[in-house]
Amino acid sequence: MAVIAIVIAHGLPRAQNRIGQSRSRQTKRNGRSQYQISHHHLLVLMELAKPCVPILQSGKCNPTSRCKCRELGDKNARTLTKRCSMILYPAIDLKDGQAVRLVHGDMGRATVFNDDPAAQAMEFVKAGCEWLHLVDLNGAFEGEPVNAAPVEAILAQTRVPAQLGGGIRDMATIERWLSKGLARVILGTVAVENPDLVCQAARAFPGQVAVGIDARNGRVATKGWATETDVMVTDLARSFEDAGVAAIIYTDINRDGAMQGPNIEATAALANAVSIPVIASGGVSSLADLIALRDCGADLNGAISGRALYDGAIDLAEALTALNG
Repeated sequence: MAVIAIVIAHGLPRAQNRIGQSRSRQTKRNGRSQYQISHHHLLVLMELAKPCVPILQSGKCNPTSRCKCRELGDKNARTLTKRCSMILYPAIDLKDGQAVRLVHGDMGRATVFNDDPAAQAMEFVKAGCEWLHLVDLNGAFEGEPVNAAPVEAILAQTRVPAQLGGGIRDMATIERWLSKGLARVILGTVAVENPDLVCQAARAFPGQVAVGIDARNGRVATKGWATETDVMVTDLARSFEDAGVAAIIYTDINRDGAMQGPNIEATAALANAVSIPVIASGGVSSLADLIALRDCGADLNGAISGRALYDGAIDLAEALTALNG
């Protein structure tokens, strides 16, 4: 940590002088890779320091980084261990003003979990969540916001950042939601039908525009998952590489709400194929699923869970501790 603080405070050239020009070597200790800090690794440290600046300031990582990292140095600041953690996004799906969960995205198979979505959000916040994931299900089908009232109630009563998808398909709606206090909007259908709007919005609102990619068998589905396209997931994701989007929320529709585990292989493949932070969604049913996603071999930004939290299959406080420990 001390070394990263030097790099942040003094910049690369002065940090080089302070730390020295020694050669580096990698060692294994207690099963983790550790590095002796040297001139060769300062460029790596600069990159590591970027998402870790908020740690030094507030104890939290940058939520738009690929992962959250804690840098742990020994007393002499000679060794450094990188350990990645992952954000858990509790999901609140809104249908007819209620917090519900669907199975495979089928609006006819909705289970109501709370008539007061804002109260549900507060339960998640009290358990320690860092973000909330909101979906306007009716809006996704209608093409415009429908559940604005419960979303606004959630924003008014909670003090953690929230992201929202569903029915956001023009710049005016994007501007309106962000002005109401949303930290991030999620663009799904419009990412396929009007990708220029995504690029325009990402430029206008840096760090506040994400792309939602929902897929069946590798092909993107739109309009509340009702319409399947010929667009492949990876192709769509790569098309936004230089657009400046904050994250990609990848949902495997066949896993969503089914409590059968996430599609870890496809999620990891997508995350490794693009530089954009990826958030996994669909099928998370246990703490073991979350750990498997964290350790999948890709730097996932986070994972979304809904039904497992409502059913009690995942204890939110316990999961947050496990993922951040």
